[in-house]
Amino acid sequence: MRCLSCESDLGLAVTRTAAPSADWIRDVPRFPPGKVFDGRFTIVEQVARGGMSVVYKAIDRELGSDVALKILPPELAARPDFVERFRREVRVTRQINHPNVCRVFDIGSAEGLLYFSMEWVKGETVRDLLRRARTLPESRALEIAEKVARALEAAHEHGVIHRDLKPGNVMIDDQGEVRVMDFGVASEPGPGELTSLYFVPGTPEYMAPEQRRGATADARTDLYALGLFLEEMLTGAPPNVHGGRPLRGEVAAIVARLRAEEPARRYPAAGETAQAIAAVRAHGAKKRRWQDLMRSKTARTVATVAIGLATGAAIVVYPPKLPSPAYFFWLRGNDYLRSAETIPVIDNAIQMFYRGTLVDSTYAPAWAGLGEAYWYRYERTKEKTSKTEAERAVDKATRLGADLPETRLARARGLIAVGRNEDARLILVALVKDEPRNDFAWAALGRVYRNLGKYESGLLALQRAIKLEPNHFRHHLELGTFYQKFGEYDEAAREFRRTTELKKDSPTALVNLGASYLKRNRPQEAIPYLEKALRFEQRAATYSNLGTAYYYVHDYEKAAQSYQAAAALDRADPTFPGNAGDAYRMLGREAEADTAYRESVRRARAILAETPDKADVRDLLALSCARMRDAPEALQEANRALVGRADDMDALFTNAVVRAVLHRDDEAVYWLERAVRLGLGRAQILNDPDLARLRGQPRFEKVLELAS
Repeated sequence: MRCLSCESDLGLAVTRTAAPSADWIRDVPRFPPGKVFDGRFTIVEQVARGGMSVVYKAIDRELGSDVALKILPPELAARPDFVERFRREVRVTRQINHPNVCRVFDIGSAEGLLYFSMEWVKGETVRDLLRRARTLPESRALEIAEKVARALEAAHEHGVIHRDLKPGNVMIDDQGEVRVMDFGVASEPGPGELTSLYFVPGTPEYMAPEQRRGATADARTDLYALGLFLEEMLTGAPPNVHGGRPLRGEVAAIVARLRAEEPARRYPAAGETAQAIAAVRAHGAKKRRWQDLMRSKTARTVATVAIGLATGAAIVVYPPKLPSPAYFFWLRGNDYLRSAETIPVIDNAIQMFYRGTLVDSTYAPAWAGLGEAYWYRYERTKEKTSKTEAERAVDKATRLGADLPETRLARARGLIAVGRNEDARLILVALVKDEPRNDFAWAALGRVYRNLGKYESGLLALQRAIKLEPNHFRHHLELGTFYQKFGEYDEAAREFRRTTELKKDSPTALVNLGASYLKRNRPQEAIPYLEKALRFEQRAATYSNLGTAYYYVHDYEKAAQSYQAAAALDRADPTFPGNAGDAYRMLGREAEADTAYRESVRRARAILAETPDKADVRDLLALSCARMRDAPEALQEANRALVGRADDMDALFTNAVVRAVLHRDDEAVYWLERAVRLGLGRAQILNDPDLARLRGQPRFEKVLELAS
């Protein structure tokens, strides 16, 4: 077996830049087995040495696993413009997580060489398959095409266009799974577009018409190549070469639409392409089952008679039931998932659960674990593809074992992720009744009660989780977050410190510990914790909290920079551009503030269109509308935020600030007093610039005295 992540050479350069000389390979030292490169990679063997890259199998000592290490021409590493573009390209590409994508891990430079590492995968390319068999059975070709479309869907969601899809860039691993590789050719469209990293952007035979003309590639460019690829698997003829098996019916229609000359006539997205292929596959499978049934009818009748004659004399001994081979992948995936705080660890869990579904597609816990892991990823990234994969996996688990505790917990996680907390509560209450020792179910129930504003029930649920498993860091982290929600900041800080004792340098605990200092009006003490957390993980929420710390110490320039970094990392959350707007407003940069608020409103409306029950998003929408001086919309959204949350501190505080911005002072003080009586802290009031105008007013000062 061999690593096929190196099937294609990665020739890299900025467009219109002369290619490195063909002799560059001679200038690259040959690394012997055992050499440690960049203090991290132990070389195992060289596996490819081509025109534009040298590829080694190596052991990544940080990841503790094998990787493919691709080394690029040395003259490119000497060019700052290229290095910066390349780094940006890889940063975009490595965000793609999907079971059908060969993952990119990291980028670096050492010994005058630029390199990047990617997943080590054993198998063979579809090109190799076609060399042996010329054509593939229609069912297998359609299966491969559907999974390639799913991989493209995940990439396109990040704005990554493959641009060089072909049989040599799609492999079948040693588990029989489809893996799309070499997304390093990708470009990110839009303003400041990154140019292709290939000297020739794509392979001419598989280029779409607009690509050959030099026009900007988009998602439909990849779909054209997918059409050529699918046609080649079915007919055995290379692109634009006549001959081979003719296509008919629904398959011919799919290929024709994918290969349409005008992009507008192709499928609009990879997801819709995958659905169309899946429908044809399902129809074909049903037809084949009927044919198999008719062919085997006589044979099955004879077999039944023979068995019937034998059973009178036979003694049947059943062997002991062994666990499914998927069980061991499930165990490993569960280990990753229960310790997951960062995206790479969540991705490791996804890969383990996914491997479990490959070795036994009927093992419901593996599907449930896969769904739960994708829901974790969706909560962190808000990627639509993660949501789609989560729903698909949980649906499969439900069909296989709806009553299993793993399935029920995964379903509840999904409901929490989309804001349906009451529905999640019903599932979890029933689950802990049936499984009273399920500590993670109790912890999830505590989160639901926190989201619903039910203090006593939430606290009891989380204390039950900790009693069952007192040394699991995640339960203490959940309890700290719970206390923070209800304004008990000293108790929250205690739990976050306990978390760091149980899991040293937990980035989430460090972030929340910093937040607890912010809530107690000690921003200078918060900054070191937040900066330390960023050393472990570049997370939008951490940048946002750091921005708030700078905001509180009146360093509005650094606050704006931190908020903008958060908004760039998370392109869906409306909190971050809204906060940036506040910082710009304090700097007197009204135009930039207005732009930021509009972006916050756009993001909030997009989320509420899908999940209208997201209370915190409704609060943000109301505040951003107020700061844009849109009084009718601000008041309408502030009132909506109160529906079902009459005793929610955040909803009341939102109404206070909205009315203060709109100069409705008596109403502002009324809502502020109600929020204070529910635990709103003095620091939050004093640090809100929209409430500063109320200072000196007798009613406001009286409310301020009540605040803790």
